[in-house]
Amino acid sequence: MLVILKVFAWEQTQSISILSSLVDSGLDMLISLVTFISVRASLIPADHDHKFGHGKYQAIAALGQCLLILASVLFVFYEAVMHYSTTQQVFQPELGISLMVISLFLTLSLVGYQRFVYLRTESIAVKADSMHYITDIFTNLLVIISVYFSSSLQLNLIDIIIGLILMVIVLYGVKEILSDALAILTDKELNETLKDEIRSIILSHPMCLGIHDLRTRDSGTKKFIQFHMELDANLSLDNVHQIDKEVTEKIERIIPSCEVIIHMDPR
Repeated sequence: MLVILKVFAWEQTQSISILSSLVDSGLDMLISLVTFISVRASLIPADHDHKFGHGKYQAIAALGQCLLILASVLFVFYEAVMHYSTTQQVFQPELGISLMVISLFLTLSLVGYQRFVYLRTESIAVKADSMHYITDIFTNLLVIISVYFSSSLQLNLIDIIIGLILMVIVLYGVKEILSDALAILTDKELNETLKDEIRSIILSHPMCLGIHDLRTRDSGTKKFIQFHMELDANLSLDNVHQIDKEVTEKIERIIPSCEVIIHMDPR
């Protein structure tokens, strides 16, 4: 719906800022499709060839999104240069503004729903997808301002400048997506706050004498936590197994989607 509205708005107004918003929405539609496919693929259970699951498909999709966004920025920059050289004016500004207000309402609804989903799934693909639509909210507002002032003041340069500013905003959003995706693909450690919480849980067990070699990573759909836990050397295997189970369950209560691997060491 957003793409159809903006195609019509651009055809009627020939506004560069609306074109910027159109390109962004067109990419968002394609990216949402990629997100859907990647999320479905990441939920495939672990198999013989992928024993840690398929969660990194989401990070790969996020990297692909970044490349598509960069391509859209180059396209809008080219259109801005062409419009500047021909000094083309904005037509039917009232129609353009009306359609962008509708787009703004639709985008706000979508972002609200994606926020609801991300808080419950922590999916990087959904987060990356939502980032595009959050920038769309600001994009739509700037487009409305751009079309109004460029038509009322007859300053076509305003439309071009705001169109380019919108692309800079979109590029800024890419930074966080790229950082999250690379963190997953390169097995970056979980943040220190979460790791400190994990250490506290382990050390709170009355039989724990110490821990070392705590290692963590995020696969996109599941977090992996492994460490060495020091225990009394005289404990029975049955007792050690029970301690393993208790510590694992405590960690899983604060990090539901995780896999805990504990190596028990005699002190």
